[in-house]
Amino acid sequence: MKNKAHVWMCGLLSATMAFTSCTNFLEEDPKTFLSPSEYYTTENQIKAAVDGTYDRLDDLLSSDLEIATVHLFNLEYLVGTSYRPRAAGNEQNQFLLLSGLEESNGIIRNFWKATFFPLENCNSVIQNVSATDIISESQKAKYLGEAYFLRAYYYFQGVQ
Repeated sequence: MKNKAHVWMCGLLSATMAFTSCTNFLEEDPKTFLSPSEYYTTENQIKAAVDGTYDRLDDLLSSDLEIATVHLFNLEYLVGTSYRPRAAGNEQNQFLLLSGLEESNGIIRNFWKATFFPLENCNSVIQNVSATDIISESQKAKYLGEAYFLRAYYYFQGVQ
């Protein structure tokens, strides 16, 4: 008797789920998406955007706490001014020999993220702060100076 009730309840639950429609249940309007035209509307937002250009300054120095694993130092292996005191893994060998590079290589991906994401942020700040009249000209010059300097620095890192 207990099994029949259990089977009957499962059948009722399945039928209820089958006949219940979830139209528009999973559709929702994004409430947190900000486009540049909606974002640079207050002085605090502009300051936060400028502060965001500093976000990835230390990414090239972040790595494991081992000898010769900081990604920035791997550049020295390419030009022959440094050597690795221990055996390198596949990612390091790809990077050092510049052969068979794969897009999943973590070292190349870290260089990409540490260079081109901040460049995109700097370009966004330069474009939007130049066009705003919310802040004074002296504040605008200060913020643009920071963004131009950091953009030049990120380009320098990318060329290195």
